[in-house]
Amino acid sequence: MSSLPRVSVVVATYNHERFIASTIDSVLAQEDCGGAVEVIVIDDESTDGTPAVLASYGDRIRVVRQANQGHLGAFNRGLAEARGTYIALLDGDDEWVPDKLRRQVAMLDADPGLGLVYGDAVLIDAEGREIHPSYQAYNGVPFPAGQASAFGFLMAQNFAQTSTILFRAALREHVHPIPDWGRAQDWWTTLQVARRAAIAPTTGSHVTRYRKHESNISLGGDERRAAQLRAREIELRRWLFAQAREVGVSIEDVVRAVRAFGFCVAKAAQGLGSTVVELAPDRPEHAGAANELLAAAVHAERRGDLAGAARDALAVLADFPRDAHALALIDRCAHRAAGQPPAVLPRPADSAWPLEDARAFVTLAFVDELAARPELLTAYADAFGPDDDATLAVLLPDDAAVAALLSALEAAGVSAEHGPDLLALQHAPSEELEAALARQAHAVLSAGPVPARCEGRPRVADADALRTLAAARWGVEALDVAIKLCPPAWDGAEHWGDTHFARALADELRRRGHRPRLEVVREWDDDAPADVALHLRGLWQYVPKPGPVNLLWVISHPELVSGPECDRYDHVFVASAPDAQRLAALTSTPVSVLDQATDPAAFFPQRDDALAHEVTFVGNSRGVKRRALAALLPTERDLAVWGKDWETLIDARHVVGRYLPNDQVRRAYASGGVVLNDHWDDMREQGYISNRVYDALAAGAVLLTDDVPGLRERFGDAIATYATDAQLRAEVDRLLEDPDAARAAGHRGRALILAGHTFSHRVDAILDRVAGLRAVALAA
Repeated sequence: MSSLPRVSVVVATYNHERFIASTIDSVLAQEDCGGAVEVIVIDDESTDGTPAVLASYGDRIRVVRQANQGHLGAFNRGLAEARGTYIALLDGDDEWVPDKLRRQVAMLDADPGLGLVYGDAVLIDAEGREIHPSYQAYNGVPFPAGQASAFGFLMAQNFAQTSTILFRAALREHVHPIPDWGRAQDWWTTLQVARRAAIAPTTGSHVTRYRKHESNISLGGDERRAAQLRAREIELRRWLFAQAREVGVSIEDVVRAVRAFGFCVAKAAQGLGSTVVELAPDRPEHAGAANELLAAAVHAERRGDLAGAARDALAVLADFPRDAHALALIDRCAHRAAGQPPAVLPRPADSAWPLEDARAFVTLAFVDELAARPELLTAYADAFGPDDDATLAVLLPDDAAVAALLSALEAAGVSAEHGPDLLALQHAPSEELEAALARQAHAVLSAGPVPARCEGRPRVADADALRTLAAARWGVEALDVAIKLCPPAWDGAEHWGDTHFARALADELRRRGHRPRLEVVREWDDDAPADVALHLRGLWQYVPKPGPVNLLWVISHPELVSGPECDRYDHVFVASAPDAQRLAALTSTPVSVLDQATDPAAFFPQRDDALAHEVTFVGNSRGVKRRALAALLPTERDLAVWGKDWETLIDARHVVGRYLPNDQVRRAYASGGVVLNDHWDDMREQGYISNRVYDALAAGAVLLTDDVPGLRERFGDAIATYATDAQLRAEVDRLLEDPDAARAAGHRGRALILAGHTFSHRVDAILDRVAGLRAVALAA
């Protein structure tokens, strides 16, 4: 007959002088369970009378006293000491009912496929008085059973309380040791067993009396302690996300796990005065593997394996908890599995496009110049007739302007009714209208200087030049272009720099006759038609569909982009020469450099004294004191900072606003004595020049920025740079002491932008690449 015990009872105690005797007595009073029961008490260096109480039991129990290692450390020691066929866990302040072990051992004996049993508990107070007849009901927890289904429920919350658990010692190697991030011995034990065997609730009534008192780890304590416990759950929950693929949990389980994680992190952040990003940071070192998991999830959804897709997407969240594409995919799969249509996102209107009735080629003219130079109208009439697909647009702010236009037409001998198509816009001037006109125009009819907003468009005054430009527009084959940008949804998208970038790109494509469609993450996998899919790579990865010409443009977060991700595209553009070389070595897809750009209809010199300061900085803090400001502060200079979350990081007198719309950003740039800029470390090291550089230079700003590889090659001495704090302060002084020279540099910077760094130039490169790829596809 075996000398090994039938059951090992592991009791963990720390300063339970008031309760430990009742706990041990309840074990010693157990009914016969078919064999010997060993009682192992781990005293985690109690400082009260607990050791004396334990000593009074003599050899009826085995006491192991250890240096304090916390609750998990105590149970780890007990699990290592256990010798029985089955192992029961017990907290040093709880009690068992007399038939607890008999009932549970019988269940495990009867079903070899059962790995763990647990049960309900009566909730009692410190004096042993009943508070509630059911621990499970008190906490709103059901009694799951099985394997995958039980594990799936455990991904959202634990349901097996420590002192109710009995499991097979044969599974101990999977449970022990419990890692520091395992959060709780009961949750961890039940999870590890459920990965390999079935679990079940104990038949009959409750098996434990669970004591609720001020020192409880789970039910006692204040709100801050509760927040600390939730923070300790985060690592375990992230680990769980990665296990779902092995166990095969349901879509419903995946959704519950995601919601529980979000609630846990949010409540922990709230209670600790922290942020969700600080408590659950991304793991960029795992980006390559996460990218492939997401690709697997997308492909699984496309072939109809919704549960597999959801599980793969959940595994992505283990390393990137806020991955908007993975979250959108899980939500979409859940809707499809339930037979529900996906949520329809309200889409904002496209950029203002006031010339909907205009013909394909639009020329913009200004009434004052037409009145002074009616020969411009004559040249226009020589270029186009009434049947040509061309429109001359003129803004007429008042009745006097209307009269001036009619006089100019008469002087030019051009009929307002039977001549070329003329669109007279009788509107008061406005920021939105003027910007939209500049974006939509293909040419400006003018013999002299044009408004700064229109300097990015060809200025023409003769018929031949107009016909040449029009012929290029008329020869366009219109394409449906899906621009995939990284805001998760349209709600809040206007606060993403990606959105403004994508809108400017779409406006340029629309101006050329194409049909762009902006798609936020939740729209990426819709079935909207597209000849071209262009992904502006930021935080999240898009997985291309076969069919369109698929283009990737890496404009930020280079550390997240992998070779296999690039392999899925027809061409990869990179806004950095050094990083283009890196990616070219990792992928078989052609890679070329395509810098960021700016919209000269939005960014141009426009001084505003109300926004004039010696030093200007526009940018959010992201919780850190940015390099440029850290170098300058403290300062007696008139420093103006616009951006979020600066109030606790710098002297509040410098913070003049949290947000500036684009039209005010350009005024702030144009009006600042010096505009400061810096780059996030990864962007600078990989050679990505901030979009702020292009915008500020287009506004004619005096720009001072940290140096980035390639910056001097593009902009020469039009930009001042710094490498150290001392250099930044010295450059600020130098630029402010000689404003004329500084402004001259700003003018040179704007000229360089207009010559090669607008969205018009970038669209030229994109469309040229698309034409080549489509030609190859047609030839094949």
